[in-house]
Amino acid sequence: MPGYTYVWEFFVAAERAAEFERLYGPAGEWVALFRRAPGYVGSTLQRDRANPQRYVTIDSWQTAGAWERFRTEHAAEFETLDARGRALTVGERELGSFDAVDAGADGTARPLAEPGVDAQARRMMADGVSPEEYAARWGHTMAAFSMDEFSYREPEVEQWVHRLGAILFRRPGAPRLADLRERYLTENERQAIADQEAPGEL
Repeated sequence: MPGYTYVWEFFVAAERAAEFERLYGPAGEWVALFRRAPGYVGSTLQRDRANPQRYVTIDSWQTAGAWERFRTEHAAEFETLDARGRALTVGERELGSFDAVDAGADGTARPLAEPGVDAQARRMMADGVSPEEYAARWGHTMAAFSMDEFSYREPEVEQWVHRLGAILFRRPGAPRLADLRERYLTENERQAIADQEAPGEL
């Protein structure tokens, strides 16, 4: 079920229309790239009946977080396709991004977490550790974090998990990991994390 959708408008030169439709259509390279990402729902390419040089694309994801992770993990491929698309158009603009009407408190529609995921969240919360401290200690190991794509039966679990996701994905208003490490970790602990994050020597 899509919880997050964004819409773009394009004006395409008449002689490039067929190439544009191949790139952005249902069998195109954009859709092929999106399908490699967890949380992708689908895309639609629409052509204006009154102005055949005007198109809109409608891309849907389960959550805004899934879209953000895709942009981070496939940034280079995204930029390559985007440059190819711009070469086919004479103008483009974002019309907006939209949340499902039945969305949760932060504007995303989420499926209920499976029992195993719910139990994992409770283990992470053990001993009263805050999401801020958890992120400080373990954020460097959580590049594939996806637990915030679900809703939880207990409000305190829901709040804890989504606060952690906001920190890990640097959402507006969330504290910086570096600041949290300064607050919660010793100098030796910070250095150990820095050593793990450093690229390996050739």
